[in-house]
Amino acid sequence: MGKYRLIFFESLIIFFTFSQVYCINEIFNKIIQCAKKFNFLNFNKTEQYNNNADAREISERFFKNLSSYKNASSSGSNTNDYAIATNCFDDLIIFPANSIFYCCDVKELFNKLESNRTFDFILMDPPWWNKYIRRKNLKNVAEGYKMMYNHELKELPIKSFLCNDGLLAIWCTNSSSHVNDVINILFPNWGIEYCATWYWMKVTKSGEPVCNFSKPPGKQPYERIIFGSRSGRTQKYRQPEEKKVIISVPSAIHSHKPPLIEVLASYLPTHPACLELFARYLLPNWTSCGNQVMCLQNMDLFTQESTSLEPS
Repeated sequence: MGKYRLIFFESLIIFFTFSQVYCINEIFNKIIQCAKKFNFLNFNKTEQYNNNADAREISERFFKNLSSYKNASSSGSNTNDYAIATNCFDDLIIFPANSIFYCCDVKELFNKLESNRTFDFILMDPPWWNKYIRRKNLKNVAEGYKMMYNHELKELPIKSFLCNDGLLAIWCTNSSSHVNDVINILFPNWGIEYCATWYWMKVTKSGEPVCNFSKPPGKQPYERIIFGSRSGRTQKYRQPEEKKVIISVPSAIHSHKPPLIEVLASYLPTHPACLELFARYLLPNWTSCGNQVMCLQNMDLFTQESTSLEPS
């Protein structure tokens, strides 16, 4: 059976609950000290000196050849219980086990899905509008991406595809306007009730924040995951608790978020039907949609953990 591992993530993930957002820095330091005590932070001085030069070089080279993956309308699935590798877009692409993908604009997806199809969990990573990305798009089209305004997100028919006891998670920047719009505009329009906010703390292999903490609205070494659910959910499954922290080493590829399915397992059914919108990679047993959904499935971004390959 072919088995592959994405080479850009360190998988150490730690939870911690706190009472106020301003405590993230203090609690983070306590967690890191504990991690160092038990030798969870394995790195060497050469890696620290090189600052992951190999990964950054691969990432830079990959983005230069990214155009063939963008806006290439297609869809498909791997119905096998194992991953397969096949030629697609003139590259060798990895398709995880039991994965379904729609390479299209998210606004088009809901016309492609069956009208009665619903999901236990929907994850969204919207291309939030911001000035930095706008400038980057103008400077370098290959590395840029199309942003969406919040009023466009509001029109997505999320309510129709989230089951009655379903859970929704949306990655959000630290922009107060985006956070407020998610909770006070998007969620109510989708028939969603706010549950909780978690924080993804991004660190280096040596356990240092990827940037300094700063006063809002300055740049922070963390991003938010905002949870919401249908009103009937609380009677059947656990709700995410307020203000948890996830700590991990981020990918060398910009805007590549860590998979959440394992840390959310206790909040979902045993075999949940999961949908990711604005996806940039595929996951086993998930349906994924986005106009860059194939971006991170290139074989060059994986290491092979077994000697056999399953033919497509």
